[in-house]
Amino acid sequence: MTAISVREFSHHMAKYLKKLRRGEGFILKYRNEPIANLTPTNPAVTTGVPGWRRPFKKIKLKKGSETASETIIRMRREDWR
Repeated sequence: MTAISVREFSHHMAKYLKKLRRGEGFILKYRNEPIANLTPTNPAVTTGVPGWRRPFKKIKLKKGSETASETIIRMRREDWR
């Protein structure tokens, strides 16, 4: 994250708002002391949709590959050795 002063932000607000819309975040400083984090909002959070109803991408596994539970069991056995 880039740190910018309040003065810089107020003089070039349009430029920084465009950067926020593109997904970039900033730390806002007043007298060289951080006072705020400016981060873009998550549209799923701002719409009021609960987490369990938000869309998600499914993970496709290759045929014949081990399942998630088999992977966990294998990794635990490797750690115990």
